[in-house]
Amino acid sequence: MDAATGRHYEAMSAAYLYPTSGASDDYAWARHQIDPSLNKLHGYCLEFGFGNTAASCAFYPTSEIYHQNALETGAGFMEFLLAATEIGLGEEG
Repeated sequence: MDAATGRHYEAMSAAYLYPTSGASDDYAWARHQIDPSLNKLHGYCLEFGFGNTAASCAFYPTSEIYHQNALETGAGFMEFLLAATEIGLGEEG
């Protein structure tokens, strides 16, 4: 992701971002505990971007920041998918 636009991102536990519970990754994890016949799912949280003083809220980026975020996260997702295929995920059989 750093190479896409030159900004550095750090991977960390979502608990370091801000306290929250009941999000979609919690729901995905809890499904198998409620119904053991369901597959266990490991979700993950993705937060991206940097503070935006030009807008009223950092979660509403300017058009320029939005497009920069799209480049960075696109590169990150591609690396994630390539790494998954390297360990055999996604193969049929």
